[in-house]
Amino acid sequence: MDAPILDFFAFQSARDAVKTQTWHGSQSDVAIGIYHQPGHKFDLDSMDDSVKDALACCSAAFGPYQYRQFRIVEFPRYASFTQSLPNTKPSR
Repeated sequence: MDAPILDFFAFQSARDAVKTQTWHGSQSDVAIGIYHQPGHKFDLDSMDDSVKDALACCSAAFGPYQYRQFRIVEFPRYASFTQSLPNTKPSR
């Protein structure tokens, strides 16, 4: 992180494939990573487009996105609990 944060973080381990893109904002670029199980490629492009649209809309309404990266992580359906962190969002 570029600024002090609370000591609250998660460790995740998987053999994921990653689709990467970059969103070019007016203030800075944001690296987008969509971590998914190999073979689970359905909707990756629409997720990527949605992240870019959300970053553009929210940056215009609320100010520049405060992190250098944004991640979506595939989360297994059999698990019963997930939690979003500031720049990492789980997806089923």
